[in-house]
Amino acid sequence: MKKIFYVVTLLMAVLLTACGGKKEEVEDTGAAVVEQKVEQVMTFNLGADPKSVDPQLNSATDGGIVINNTFEGLMRTDVNGKSQPAGAESVDVSDDKLTYTFHLRKDAKWSDGKPVTAADYKYAWLRALDPAVASEYSFQLYYIKGGQDFFEGKGTKENVGLEAVDDFTFKVTLRAPTAYFLDL
Repeated sequence: MKKIFYVVTLLMAVLLTACGGKKEEVEDTGAAVVEQKVEQVMTFNLGADPKSVDPQLNSATDGGIVINNTFEGLMRTDVNGKSQPAGAESVDVSDDKLTYTFHLRKDAKWSDGKPVTAADYKYAWLRALDPAVASEYSFQLYYIKGGQDFFEGKGTKENVGLEAVDDFTFKVTLRAPTAYFLDL
């Protein structure tokens, strides 16, 4: 009975958690309107401190909860289990199913206000494949051309099929068609 109570309490805590802060305060100086930054805080009952909240190093549920609520991938799963654009506005898939071109949202920003760019996604994915980082889930990127070779030290990061075409276009080339690639 204690176990059921604990699980229900944890689920309720996760489901009822909301992020937000005070309403944005605006100060009227007469000549111009000055917006005040408002701190936003997320609170979770995880049961333990996460070992890591680094997306490339985490392999635990507690860290995953924090990561899933603070980072946004290119795609997200909707209520029906279908992949939908998230950090991407749209995605084009080549006829041979080897090239995925993600067109990124221009309004996506980091916490410091800087735009999230294709170079940021490329950096993160290459970091996950970097043998020095030794990401436990690097195999999720082995579908990318040259990804496994780079991780195993048989290739270079320059040969990995990732390209920041421009600030808001990220192109991924796979080594073979992978029907569930967008779900990864």
